[in-house]
Amino acid sequence: MRSGAASGGRPIAAAIEATGVNAVLERLVEFWWVRARALRWSASRRARRALATIALVEREIELKGCSAFRDELPEAVAMLGDLAGPLARLITAPIGLDAVPAAYERLIAGGSAALKTIVRP
Repeated sequence: MRSGAASGGRPIAAAIEATGVNAVLERLVEFWWVRARALRWSASRRARRALATIALVEREIELKGCSAFRDELPEAVAMLGDLAGPLARLITAPIGLDAVPAAYERLIAGGSAALKTIVRP
């Protein structure tokens, strides 16, 4: 079993990967328990290479894809039970298109605790 600093040195039995970047998912696999369960919340259509799945197979990791858009995102977070509160704090209140530049400036400057921003056109 491997562990990482983000998990306090404990192996990870379950995780949500929401970047959509294959390299991130492949790196995370190194920190998961054998037979861990993982949820991929996002994927990029611009990915230039296929996901290397050999580590998933060798370590018997269960990977499930999940798609949540617009009004479905808060509902999907709420379905995560005990994690709903902490995860909901990672999502900003919805913003309009005119607020996107300022939101990016906050993110780049490290002034936002949120990881996901909902944009309503």
